[in-house]
Amino acid sequence: MFLNKMNKKIAIVHDDFIQWGGAERLVATIANMFPDAPIYTSTYDNLVVLKSKININRFKTSFLQKIPFKRSLNKLMFPFYPIAFEQFDFSEYDIVISSSARFAHGIITKPGTVHISYINSPFRGFWDIDKYFGSKWYMKILKTLLFPVILKLRQWDYIAAQRADVVYGNSKTVVDRIKKYYRRDAEVFYPYVDFDRFNQERKPDFILPDQYFVVVSRLVEWKRIDLVIRACNQLGKNLIIIGTGNYEAQLKAIAGPAIQFTGYLPDAETTYIIKHTQALIHPQKEDFGMTIIEANYCGIPVIAYQEGGATETVTQGKTGEFFSEQNTDSLINVIKPFNPLIYVRDELFNNAIRYRKELFIQRWKDLIET
Repeated sequence: MFLNKMNKKIAIVHDDFIQWGGAERLVATIANMFPDAPIYTSTYDNLVVLKSKININRFKTSFLQKIPFKRSLNKLMFPFYPIAFEQFDFSEYDIVISSSARFAHGIITKPGTVHISYINSPFRGFWDIDKYFGSKWYMKILKTLLFPVILKLRQWDYIAAQRADVVYGNSKTVVDRIKKYYRRDAEVFYPYVDFDRFNQERKPDFILPDQYFVVVSRLVEWKRIDLVIRACNQLGKNLIIIGTGNYEAQLKAIAGPAIQFTGYLPDAETTYIIKHTQALIHPQKEDFGMTIIEANYCGIPVIAYQEGGATETVTQGKTGEFFSEQNTDSLINVIKPFNPLIYVRDELFNNAIRYRKELFIQRWKDLIET
């Protein structure tokens, strides 16, 4: 679409590598496609780079890399990220691919350089601040203190979003947010789901109930796992919660005897639990929602909140069920009559493999090489 890859210099940009998540997996895949491309990022953690299997010598970092306690000070460093990315020099490159959920799309390139911006989501810290900071008292104080800075950074974010030559969003939900906040047209470019993680399974050491529902998630406030706990408490349904996070104590405080927290689990044990559940419950509004696809790949239907990326990946009565309001009663009305036996395994599997890695890679190749 833009330039033939042959003899063209490519650079890759990502927000940071201080956590290992879905966005970092995508960047690692793109990095493998273009092994000569350096990777520009604000900061990295050595353990995260090790997980990515990218040669550490490929990374080019900003001045923020030298700041100690980067992970803990992340929110306080907001004002410095735009400077960090705008100071990178891409004058020697023909194509720059940016992967952004915060700041990476704000790089500056010269007219002769094609900037392809892949946006995982406009940054919630600017555009959905109540959800981003949550309801804890100290986060409310931090939000109040940072609010004047956030308003300035929101203006920067809008301007920065105009710089790319072409913009892709990782779902229709994200494309709609790009249009809303940035006033830019974007094309949907779905991420892939790493199905290789689910090809092995191992029964965990702890005892599982005969029938149960499962949640796989970071335990943070906006994920609304509290709704699932309250619904299962009222119905007396067994619930397995896989994951960790800063909201774990609050969730455990409201959990009844049928709720089991596993913490972090290896992929093989997570796979076993998913493959033997009645359904995966997805109570949050996500931009995409990879756990929905992962459950379907394992032959398991989902119960999902009918907003965001779930509306693009779940087919009512075929691959799962929706609850329409983000409250306990709405969820109970779906869980109570739920029958996992009505779902056809092939339909679940075929829905999932629409998001396989090979299609993601091929689309990037077509984009760069054609």
